[in-house]
Amino acid sequence: MWFETERLFLKLLSQCGGVSVHDFETRNREFLKPFEPLRPESFFAIKYWESNLEKQNRSKSQSDMRWSLCPKSDEARVMGRIDFSGIIRGVFQACCLGFVKEGIARDYLCINGKWEDHVLTSLINSN
Repeated sequence: MWFETERLFLKLLSQCGGVSVHDFETRNREFLKPFEPLRPESFFAIKYWESNLEKQNRSKSQSDMRWSLCPKSDEARVMGRIDFSGIIRGVFQACCLGFVKEGIARDYLCINGKWEDHVLTSLINSN
């Protein structure tokens, strides 16, 4: 599954291959550090990503989806990652993604080894 714009492909991370994802994670390790949980050293190994992506390919679960952004000029180069989690299928059709602030969850996420507040948001269907 993938989507296309004039300059980019948006495709499932599992379609990229371990080497491409490993390259993205190691290139952006320091930049992403303040925004993500503490990562074990194994997270930055090619073997980790090959195994992880293989498991995603075999998984029938659709509650989590990980996407990558790749330029059309170099389709093998991952230049961004988007993660959706807690997707609910069926009549509800929801995901942890939204734009209207509903509240704050105190000390909800452990980011870079420190518990941080999380803004709770929702996307309202106007239909």
